[in-house]
Amino acid sequence: MDATEECYDSFLNDTVRSCESGLGPCEHPELANVLVNDSRETVHWVEQRFGVPLSAPVKLGGHSRPRTVRPQGGIIGAELTAAGSKVAHKMSNIDVVNNAQLVGLIVDHSTRHKTIEGVRYIIGNNEEAIEVLSSSVVLATGGFGFDVSSGSLMAEYRPDLLDFPTTLGPHTTGDGIKIAVRDADAGLRDMHQVQLHPTGFIDPKDPGARTKVLAAEILRGVGGVLLDQNGQRFCDELGTRKYVTAKMLERADETGDASRAFSILLPYDAINGPAKRHITMYSSRGLLQDVDFRGAVKFVGGDGWKESVPASSNGRYFVGKVTPVIHYTMGGISIDTDGHVLDTASNVIDGLWAAGEVAGGVHGRNRLGGNSLLECAVFGKRIGDRLPVEGHIDVDQARQPEQRAPRRKSVGSVELAEHNSPSNCWIALYGSVYDFSDYSSEHPGGSSAIEEGCGKDATETFKQVHTASLVGDMGFEPIGVLEEEEESASVDARHRRANDEL
Repeated sequence: MDATEECYDSFLNDTVRSCESGLGPCEHPELANVLVNDSRETVHWVEQRFGVPLSAPVKLGGHSRPRTVRPQGGIIGAELTAAGSKVAHKMSNIDVVNNAQLVGLIVDHSTRHKTIEGVRYIIGNNEEAIEVLSSSVVLATGGFGFDVSSGSLMAEYRPDLLDFPTTLGPHTTGDGIKIAVRDADAGLRDMHQVQLHPTGFIDPKDPGARTKVLAAEILRGVGGVLLDQNGQRFCDELGTRKYVTAKMLERADETGDASRAFSILLPYDAINGPAKRHITMYSSRGLLQDVDFRGAVKFVGGDGWKESVPASSNGRYFVGKVTPVIHYTMGGISIDTDGHVLDTASNVIDGLWAAGEVAGGVHGRNRLGGNSLLECAVFGKRIGDRLPVEGHIDVDQARQPEQRAPRRKSVGSVELAEHNSPSNCWIALYGSVYDFSDYSSEHPGGSSAIEEGCGKDATETFKQVHTASLVGDMGFEPIGVLEEEEESASVDARHRRANDEL
């Protein structure tokens, strides 16, 4: 067995073990096999096709070795989304329609096996549906973990989790799943399998907020430990998410902690490693605090962690409060190994495909960290390689979203500050001013990340997380430039901070 085969076997074993979670065989091992066997080729394809170099691997929870890759310059989800968007916008045979909502599938039920003929969608608040005819439709509409209202998929399949907060955005309501079932009789798999991620940050400014910022697994991968109310460590932080979450809930029951609040503590030198951007971003948002030894002991409620983290009376640490959160839905539409959607009788629905969280069965009872983006890329690529190419479909009847504000030669700080609400949001980045009005609800990282910058120069905050090219890659055009004196003041401030650090 060569090194490559050994890596594949190790990865498959980790994936299947997580899928089983000690509760019986993985029900769809063929999907896990595809995920693992296509992984290396797909990662290389992403690097070459999207132009995003991926770094040396790090170890996330449930993995037996480091294998999860990420870009050097930013957060992986945002960087890949921006890069993919940039590629799509450059292709002449692709029309990108923004602010569109799928409302139905056009299906021919007259044949023995159902056949897809197109889609219906609406733009914005317009109730008049637009039809696009096509013999192939790919569903990539995400999961259903955000919506806990009466009649939601969460209420139907996991009512026991309705009081948990979530890291998910308001778009993860399972619409694609519901439409595929309603219009095409699509089958479903593993709908009860909802992943609780162990660590969503409790924001000290809004501890009761239902939507939490994810405390990424890499924080534990670089040495972070989880502590109970008495400052005691109680689990292997790099176990599977299912295991770590179960240990947290067990400890909360033992201590009678209804809030399910725990501490995460990292040694200060973790900021010099692969989690630097994460730590910097979380610290800037007040989710992690930089404290000395005495401050750490006070924050976490004791010093029982000293045996696990290098401790000294003059040491420094990062600390924050975290809680288990609804993070991912393993269940979804039934697919085969090529991404074809299967109906309730397990027959292929001709022309209908699904990839990503909308599809079920790939991860079984528990998903390994890093395998979600990998699933999107692996099955998305497999579908793309197999789709019949029929040329460009001109979506000329699609009404375009409202045009953003007209270009301006210069924008002063006073005018910028007037545009400070989600529906009227201008943000200055690197000397240019952009109109992000109504974009906050679409932002994958949560609305607050955009809303906090409305009416301001957010360059310093932005560059802690993203590369400078990301805004352009996402298709945003500047509406003007920040007046020169404001730019100079910003530069002077950065120079002063740099000199202070020296």
